[in-house]
Amino acid sequence: MHRNIRRAVASALGAALLSASAGAAAAPPSGARDRLVAQAHTAVDEGRLADARELWMAVWKLERSQVAACNIGALSFRIGDMPAAVRWLSLCKEIMRAPRTPDERALYESRLVDLARARQLAGELRILAPAGATVTIDGAPAEIEGDKPVPVEPGRRVVRAALDGKTASAEVDVPRDETREVRLTFPPPPPEPPPSARRRGAWSACRRTTCTTTATSARTISAMMTGRSTRCSTG
Repeated sequence: MHRNIRRAVASALGAALLSASAGAAAAPPSGARDRLVAQAHTAVDEGRLADARELWMAVWKLERSQVAACNIGALSFRIGDMPAAVRWLSLCKEIMRAPRTPDERALYESRLVDLARARQLAGELRILAPAGATVTIDGAPAEIEGDKPVPVEPGRRVVRAALDGKTASAEVDVPRDETREVRLTFPPPPPEPPPSARRRGAWSACRRTTCTTTATSARTISAMMTGRSTRCSTG
């Protein structure tokens, strides 16, 4: 079984590379890219699909090509990381050129089949958060692109938004093959007291200060008088 999977992935990777070499828009190959691609092929041949995906991630950082996106998506699907498969295969679909040959058409259709299957096994969250807020899902940073839903593992998810010390969070159950919407809003600031209340507060503080000063003065005068009386009696 694993041997068949490795053979299928290797075949898909090879076909993807052939289609990339035929594309005029592809970035010119570099020594670093070629080494990473060769290492990815070796990792697939040895059944190290997670390592192969990491190598394709490194290729993506060098050149944001359809080949890298498609292979990351295909490997994510075979590893069982369905949210990543949905994210990368969706990107693959967006940037992949129209197929021109039977091999390219077969590859394109296989990507669409993988994407459809991954969507059935994952859930999605459409997150509405205040502009500029940092959003996390189960503590991990979430990349939100416009109104596009974020693919997630099915189950209970905790979504949190933070901005300038303010936070908002929500828990939501996400079934397979369904999209749930989460709206995060920060609580409003406490209302300011009306001007009349502020004036009353200032007057009360002033009265307290005046009373304290008057009481202190009275005690001081009393002490002085007591001292004077004592000296007169003693003399």
